[in-house]
Amino acid sequence: MADDAVATAEAIASRLKADLKRFGRQVDEVKAAGEEDKPELYEAAKASEKRLKKVIASFQREIGELPEDKRPKFSVKATKFEEQFKELRRALKFEAAATERGVLLDRGGRGGAGGESKGDRTTDSVLREAGTVASGTTDRLQRTLQVVNQTQEIGTATAAKMVEQTEQIGRVTTKVKKIDEDLRRADKLISRFMRRMYTDKVILAFIFLITVAIAGIIIYASINPDQDTFNVPEDATLDSDKLKRDAQKVSDSVSGRRLLRGDGAAAPFGLEGGFAVRG
Repeated sequence: MADDAVATAEAIASRLKADLKRFGRQVDEVKAAGEEDKPELYEAAKASEKRLKKVIASFQREIGELPEDKRPKFSVKATKFEEQFKELRRALKFEAAATERGVLLDRGGRGGAGGESKGDRTTDSVLREAGTVASGTTDRLQRTLQVVNQTQEIGTATAAKMVEQTEQIGRVTTKVKKIDEDLRRADKLISRFMRRMYTDKVILAFIFLITVAIAGIIIYASINPDQDTFNVPEDATLDSDKLKRDAQKVSDSVSGRRLLRGDGAAAPFGLEGGFAVRG
C-alpha cells in the first residue's frame, strides 16, 4: 500500500514538472508575441494555469496519504513546484497588465501628438523593466524565506526525534539494569538451591544407611529367632575372682554393722558368709 502511494506521488511529480515547463514556454511565448497573437496565446496559458492548479492540489492530497518518513522529500518538491507556478503566474499576470497598458497608451497616442506617444511608450518600458526586477527580487526573498522556514522545521523535527531517541535509550538502559539485577538474584537462588540439594543428598544417604542397618538387623533376627545370647569379646567380660572378692567384702561389712547394732538377723539374701556368687 505504501509503495503504491509513493509510486503515484512520483508519477504526479513527473507530470507536474513537465506541465510547469510547458507553462513556462507558454508564458515566454506570450511575452515575445505581437499584439495580434498575444490574446490567443494568453488564453492558452490561462488554461494551462488552471490545469496546473488542479494538479498541484492533487499532489498535495497525495502527499498527505504517504508514510511519515516519505513526506519530507515530496513536500520539498511540492514547495518548489508551487514557487515556480507562482512565479510563472505572476509573470503572466504582469504581461497581461502590460498589454492592457500598452493598448491604452496606443489609443491615447493616436489622439495626441506623435512625440507624446513615443515618450509614453518609453516610460512604459522603463516601468515594465522596473516591475520585473522588483518582482524577481521579491520572489527570491520569498524563496529564501521559505527555505529558512523549511530548514527550521527540519531542525525542530530532528531535535524532537533526538529527544525521543534519548528517552528510548534511557528506557532500554533501565530495562537492562533490571534484567542484570534479576540475573544476579537468580544466581543467588540457584546457589541456595544447590546447597540445599547437597544437604538433602547427605541426609538421604544417612537415612539409607540407617534403613539398611535396620533391615540387616531384621533379617538377622528372622534368620536366628532362637538366639538369645551374643558373643561378647573377652576384653568386655568381668573377672569372676575379683567379683567374688568384692562381693565378700560387701557381705562382711554388712554383717559387722548388724553385730554392732545387736541384730542377729541372717545375712542378706538368706546366705551366711556373704553373697552367693556363681563361678
